[in-house]
Amino acid sequence: MLLIMSIGVLAGLSMFSIVAGSSWRSVGLPIEGENMAFSIDPLTGAIEWVLIIMMLSTIIGIKIWNSGLSESTIRYIQLAVFYYGLFGIMSALSLPLLIGIPIWGLTIYIVLTIMFTIGFFKRYVKSG
Repeated sequence: MLLIMSIGVLAGLSMFSIVAGSSWRSVGLPIEGENMAFSIDPLTGAIEWVLIIMMLSTIIGIKIWNSGLSESTIRYIQLAVFYYGLFGIMSALSLPLLIGIPIWGLTIYIVLTIMFTIGFFKRYVKSG
């Protein structure tokens, strides 16, 4: 539940950040047929591509070259890379927007990160 909630909040913030341009004040929505461009900073876009390439290469590389690890270890690595890569992509998109909240922005991001990590471990890492 925590995993889904944190990903959902970050996904919503990421979409808003792309449309609003990482600012709560400049929500330039199109009026009467105006063209609208999405606002993604070039550095953020480069970080996104690096994260996507790293995620895919790790997941595919482990599957293709079979590193000699057990099936459960490979599954945990693939899940961790996928979910933390997804979290990293959405964090890079939404962090400028969250930092724009004067007092609580960074606290909200830290709480989302803690929720995500606890949710991931509760859902996928079973003790016993």
